[in-house]
Amino acid sequence: MYAVQIKEIKRRENISGFFHPPIRRKMRKDYDVIKQTFKAFIDTWKSRKTDELNEIVKPNVHAYFSAVKEATDGGQHSSFGVKDFILDIPKTDEFEYAICNYVCRIKGKDAQQVSEVACTAANHDGQYFKFIAVICNSWVKENDKWLISEMRVDIKHFESPLLEQFAETWHFEEPLAVLSGLVHLPCIFSEIDSPYAKIPVAEDLLTEEEKVEECFIKFNYGIDWIMYRYVKETLADDFKNDDKRHFIAYTKFANQRYRYTCHPYITKLIEINGNNAVGMFETVIPENAEMQVEFIKEKDKWQILSIESGQEG
Repeated sequence: MYAVQIKEIKRRENISGFFHPPIRRKMRKDYDVIKQTFKAFIDTWKSRKTDELNEIVKPNVHAYFSAVKEATDGGQHSSFGVKDFILDIPKTDEFEYAICNYVCRIKGKDAQQVSEVACTAANHDGQYFKFIAVICNSWVKENDKWLISEMRVDIKHFESPLLEQFAETWHFEEPLAVLSGLVHLPCIFSEIDSPYAKIPVAEDLLTEEEKVEECFIKFNYGIDWIMYRYVKETLADDFKNDDKRHFIAYTKFANQRYRYTCHPYITKLIEINGNNAVGMFETVIPENAEMQVEFIKEKDKWQILSIESGQEG
């Protein structure tokens, strides 16, 4: 009933870049392994099989969860701290999720990855709780294995029948940004933790479709994190919806009062025709809100040319 289908664009084999094919394939394998391992981590939220964490996080991992009540910085370190977070997730009859807005940048044996994970916990009586977990991980490759060395998780909740049950276990701040008393600051600071900040120059491992997709993801993170430099970088100078300067000024003024916003999209379709592309994206929370985005490639970089929103009937 609450299952969410995770849709991915098809990956082509002709990955761009200047590396020789065998080296490029090896680096691409690292990218795919990290993505698969991250999914395995989110799977533990549903299965509660925390023994699998030995193959996912370092024993001394630095972990921060905004939902932890006892620490204003969310600190709950080591693999035992991560295990406790998973086991403390309130039990419900069903738990489904969709991994959205996935970005991973790799440089050598270091990687920085972020994703918005849209979750629905539900009981058979029809009560449910929806939340989005923004997860930012630092990865390190040791002994030919990728492990998480630092984990930061901010959770955004939504009003729902089971909110009170989750609030008994988790801490939630007010959605508007305020400073008073022992406020729990967000665990993720984009100026420091985002993949673009941690690894400004990354290996060129993505297909053209994935580069188009990441352009839209970066745009959304720019809005969600109040990092409007990302919005500026992803909008074409000939942006059709509005004057580029006015669009950035207006959206920044409208959103900067909020503690956080989230736009968890899955990719439905990406079509490329030379230096032009069209993408169809759909939100998971709220459900079925669609975006059709037009892209243009200039100076070997994809940018957003127009955005049209709609609602499925």
